[in-house]
Amino acid sequence: MAHRVDWVRGSVLLILLILGAASAALTQHWLPPAALAVLACAFMMLRHLTSKAPRSFELIDCDEIIGHPQTTLERVAELERRSEIYWQAARRFEELFSGLPIACFTTDAKGTIYEWNRESEKLWGYPASEVFEQSMFDLLWPEAVAKSVRARLARVFAGRKSDPFEVELKSSRQNRSWVLSSIFPLRDPNGNVVAALCANVDITDRKKWEERLRNSESKFRCLIEHGRDVILTLELDGKITYASPSVKSVLDWEPSDLEGKNVHEYLRKSADADIETLLQNARIDAANLPPTRLAFLHQDGLYRYLECMPSLHRNELGEMVLILNARDVSDRLRMERALRASEERTRNIIDSALDAVITLDENGQIIGWNSAAHEIFGYTREETLGRKLLHLVVPAEERSGHPLDVEALFESQPDFDRVRTEIEVLRKDGERFLIELSLSQSVYGDAKFCSAFIRDVTERRNARVAIEQLARFPNENPSPTLRFSTDGKVLYANSASSPLLDTWQVSLGDPLPESFRSEIQSCFVEHKMSQMEFEAQGRVYLLDIVPVEGAGYANVYGSEITERKRAETELRIAASEIRQTKENLQRTLESITDGFFAVDKKWRITYINREARRLLDIAEDVQAGDSIQESVAYLRDTPLMRQLKLAFNSGETVRFETYFEESDSWLDVKAYPSGEGLSVYFHDVSDRKHSEQMQAAQLQQIREYSDQLEKQRHELRQANAKLEEANSRLEALATRDGLTGIFNHRAFQDHLERAATSCARSNRPLSLLMIDVDEFKKYNDAFGHPMGDEVLIGVAKILTEHAREVDIVARYGGEEFAVLLPDADETAALTVAERIRSAIEDREWPLRPVTISLGAATTCGTCANAKDLISEADKALYASKANGRNRTSHFRTIQKEAA
Repeated sequence: MAHRVDWVRGSVLLILLILGAASAALTQHWLPPAALAVLACAFMMLRHLTSKAPRSFELIDCDEIIGHPQTTLERVAELERRSEIYWQAARRFEELFSGLPIACFTTDAKGTIYEWNRESEKLWGYPASEVFEQSMFDLLWPEAVAKSVRARLARVFAGRKSDPFEVELKSSRQNRSWVLSSIFPLRDPNGNVVAALCANVDITDRKKWEERLRNSESKFRCLIEHGRDVILTLELDGKITYASPSVKSVLDWEPSDLEGKNVHEYLRKSADADIETLLQNARIDAANLPPTRLAFLHQDGLYRYLECMPSLHRNELGEMVLILNARDVSDRLRMERALRASEERTRNIIDSALDAVITLDENGQIIGWNSAAHEIFGYTREETLGRKLLHLVVPAEERSGHPLDVEALFESQPDFDRVRTEIEVLRKDGERFLIELSLSQSVYGDAKFCSAFIRDVTERRNARVAIEQLARFPNENPSPTLRFSTDGKVLYANSASSPLLDTWQVSLGDPLPESFRSEIQSCFVEHKMSQMEFEAQGRVYLLDIVPVEGAGYANVYGSEITERKRAETELRIAASEIRQTKENLQRTLESITDGFFAVDKKWRITYINREARRLLDIAEDVQAGDSIQESVAYLRDTPLMRQLKLAFNSGETVRFETYFEESDSWLDVKAYPSGEGLSVYFHDVSDRKHSEQMQAAQLQQIREYSDQLEKQRHELRQANAKLEEANSRLEALATRDGLTGIFNHRAFQDHLERAATSCARSNRPLSLLMIDVDEFKKYNDAFGHPMGDEVLIGVAKILTEHAREVDIVARYGGEEFAVLLPDADETAALTVAERIRSAIEDREWPLRPVTISLGAATTCGTCANAKDLISEADKALYASKANGRNRTSHFRTIQKEAA
């Protein structure tokens, strides 16, 4: 507003001056001195109004211009000269201070501001238009320091020196800031002080740093008193004059325990030379004392390693002292040793990894190449180091924008984390194959590296299709296969399980009936497999309930046993008939008057009736199973035994009469040899000589009894044959796999439990091979189930032929087999496994090659456990399949690799 009034007042005065000068010129036709004076003042005023020059014309009174024109002209000339000086000074000010990083402004003796550079505008926040001709005391300085600044300005205009001073600013932004200000005089050519230059430097940051320094000094004192580092002050003879409190936490000594003592008392003997060297260097005032590592005695009698940073200082007496800033590095040293060992293990792991691990620099050049990379690509380490991986495995026409262009990757994504993709690359022989590529970045100092993890996934891609086909396998199984949760809900059921689900009246997701649900839950509680028979829709099923530990479900494998149950029923009927026949036969033999006994091929008694005991005087303690020649010694050399041996050796039925001296009687003997032994019928014929008629009658009776006995014996043989046949059929159904003829899953479990118990009792090793036919589902889909069955039969035959005689070969389920190897340690198990694997691989199969994957596990002594052995062998089998199939893996080997 003040500027606007000055402009109006000046404009009016300028117009009056111009009009006055023009009127004088028109009336007199010349320019008198008064007119010239008026025009000169008008010119000066015009320059003032169009610039920021001082108002020089205000020093001339208007009346004086009219009354004394000549004097006015002289004064105008003087003012013009002074104005020119000002403009020159203003231009110099602009040249000197417009680009400086110092806030500068000019002022007169009253503190009025005239010049104001850009740095001043930044510092105070006022533009030049707002501060021009304003008082710096009112605008810039706080009241508390305005008086002091005014005094300093007066000293400058008085020609005295003014010292720099620091003051807190008063700015338009209301920000707290500090400046260092200095006031300098500006003199005219005559040496007079005509103005003052105020130079100001922003020291806000310095003030902040000073505040931080004060805080840091306080913190430093706290760090010394409470820090973890030990501070020791030593005189140059080794005497400890100060120990920080942290010595208690590091070495468990009180500071007073160390102070006044020689440092040698607390060092390991081997460190004496190091501290003495350090003190010697300190005595000669060495400029640089190297860090050193010393072993200090702990309160517990052990030593702790401290990393010491020595420095020389003068104490309050001016004497040189050695200050040790020591940090406990014992744990770090142990970690470093562990880290070096870990790095060595890492290098070994990388070199033995199944995946290719390739290290590249920022240019994509190979600097690391492990053994798996050699196996996958065919190049040796020497052939690859220093070459670009992109040029090595990617054709030239495909390299643009390729994921293996690591150099371009670092340029486009300097901080990339991980890149993962599947691409096709070339082997050394030119073969294209699919890999899974994972790129990750590592930074060591200023250098960047890229690690490429590569896995050949050609087989995995092919396996995906096989897996999808394999997923349909359970549903194609003609036997019921189900899965239940721990709370008895149906999680899965194949199509063959429909009769069971219909009988239970449930579907997927529904809970089972209480009776069957409790059976499943008891399996989880007892951690063992269970079997039960279940009848559904007129068919009988044998259900094997197998809880899967840790998975939260149980698998149920069913097989229809309707025919077997029918055979068992028939067998029970036949056995009942045989028992009845035997009982009838025994009653007959006991009721006849003839003596009868039967022996086997080793002359052991299989049966003897009461009449035979009486006639041959055989005691009651002689029972079936005893040797007749040893138990009845007096029969050994009798004519009776000689005749019976002749009949036995000739295999022909004989009849003879012999005198038996022991009972003083004649015996009529008939002997019937057979493949099982010898049957002997005899009776006392001593009275025959007394009565021929009675003898004939008795003979007839004997013949009839003999015929009846032979008939019953024949029936007994038939019943025995039928019983043996039924037993064989039952055993085959119960223990043998219907397709391959080897042991089935149930029989294998029985053998495994017995073998594990025997292993634990006798402290002998026990091994197990779990075998899976590689890509069997794909084989089935390609050539049909009949050809797949032929493969299973062939595999079972090879397993039986190449296993040891004592080994148990079984079909575990589907295309899985198991071989139990008693008394076989890890080496023997791997030998048998490799013999089996090679035999199957080398066999000429009719349609295409067949291979197997094997997983081996070995247990011994009291740690033998059937469930754990199966689990370990199964994990080893999974490792063989994961590592490419057609191989053998032992659980202990993969366990060591995982560690």
